[in-house]
Amino acid sequence: MEEDKVSLFNIVRPLDHNVLCAVSDKQEEVTLYRYSKFGVGSTIDAGYAANVSEKVFDKQSIQTKTLNQIIEESPYKGKQIDVLSIDVEGMDFKVLNSLDIETYRPKIIIIEDHHRAIDEIIENNIFQLLKNKGYVLRSWTFYSLIFVFPKSEILKDRENL
Repeated sequence: MEEDKVSLFNIVRPLDHNVLCAVSDKQEEVTLYRYSKFGVGSTIDAGYAANVSEKVFDKQSIQTKTLNQIIEESPYKGKQIDVLSIDVEGMDFKVLNSLDIETYRPKIIIIEDHHRAIDEIIENNIFQLLKNKGYVLRSWTFYSLIFVFPKSEILKDRENL
């Protein structure tokens, strides 16, 4: 299964907190679609798996957790997040929605999004959720949207330099 990847992460990055699970907006048993034995590309989104050009290597059953559950069971429980990066092959909105944003209030959120035009971006559920939580779209690069929580003061004020 995926234990080999987590074991390698634990060796290469011993100060990280690595967790073996799929992340979604609820806890449940799901199918994991893997594209290779040792690659990092996999998904629990059946629709995404069906539309990827790569052939599915194998399918496995795996338990999901919410992002909130993972953090609550980690050394980072109750601590504000500086940078949250989400790139989870079709599950991005569900993972974002599984975090208690009010409690963890990430200063910067980088999230995968494949929309190609700004009007598509501002109409999608990720943009709307983060806008409603007080975030501002600060930048957009290829497949990543970069949101900032303005009150965090994490970025320099360029106008007053």
